[in-house]
Amino acid sequence: MDTTLNNLEHFIKEINKTDKYYEILSTIFETHFKLDSKEELIKNLNIHITEVFKVNAHILIEYLQHPNYFKIEQLELNASKYKASLKLINEMKMKYGLLLRPLLASQNNPFLINSIDINVGNQQTLHRLNIERADGQKLEGQFNAESLLAITSVFIDSIDKALERGIFNLNIQTINNYFEYSEILNERLNKLKVEYEKEDKNDK
Repeated sequence: MDTTLNNLEHFIKEINKTDKYYEILSTIFETHFKLDSKEELIKNLNIHITEVFKVNAHILIEYLQHPNYFKIEQLELNASKYKASLKLINEMKMKYGLLLRPLLASQNNPFLINSIDINVGNQQTLHRLNIERADGQKLEGQFNAESLLAITSVFIDSIDKALERGIFNLNIQTINNYFEYSEILNERLNKLKVEYEKEDKNDK
């Protein structure tokens, strides 16, 4: 945290050396978000900001994508002189932070699973699964209910180990969604289990 604070303090001091920095910085972001592809955006922002302000732009981008906000009281800066600068940066954080996060993750972790799309057909045994990595590579496959349930069991075990051993930052809404959908699935599976057990008894 201290390093992040120190870096942000340094960045704010450096951009204040440029006249109308607030207009220039805002324009840089608006322009690149409008014109650049996702693959080029982070790189172009880094180059443009670094060239204009003569400071490492990665400091700003890292802070913008991080969920926590700093207040001027946390920085060892003259509040009356630099408060407006931090206010601008925090406003940009609200506007661009959530958009920058997956792009930065794609750059730093190209093999990270970026999205999973499942197409379940009516009255069909096999269904379609599409997986996309952060680097844009895609994998398409098919599954049935039993194979997906087996895969899900492996995922649940892996999630448990990741929470036990790893470092993580979970969104509360993601947790709530899991509880909601897993409860619905558990109810459905329990009903199926009762039906199967009845059938087994009848067969005997």
